[in-house]
Amino acid sequence: MQVNDAWTVAEVNHNGRPMFVRFNSGFRSFRGRSSYPHQVGIAVPLRNPEPSGLPNSTELPELSVIEDEICELLESEKESLFVAIVTTGGMQEYVFYTSSPEQVKLKFDQLRGKITSHKIQLMIQPDKDWRV
Repeated sequence: MQVNDAWTVAEVNHNGRPMFVRFNSGFRSFRGRSSYPHQVGIAVPLRNPEPSGLPNSTELPELSVIEDEICELLESEKESLFVAIVTTGGMQEYVFYTSSPEQVKLKFDQLRGKITSHKIQLMIQPDKDWRV
């Protein structure tokens, strides 16, 4: 599957706090694809966020490693597509769409063993219209 890797960053105000959203606009044409009908959110609570709720400069390199680990595992067999990262309120969430929620659950268990610097959380929900 060929996707134009076109990442865009937006900053908005969410409940009086900054929220950064980085999304791959190359997936706009994929909205509503029935072959990836489940939204996956892997949330990473920040250990010591700035008062704004954003990560501090010492935590950013760790989050980059976490992103690489998550993407490498979830995208490896093309059953999940990485579409966005949302950072706000002391949390960073990696958003995917998947064709296989059961595979994601199994891979999440592997990630918990690999990512020891933070306590990661998983959410999977139906979202055939890609509302993110």
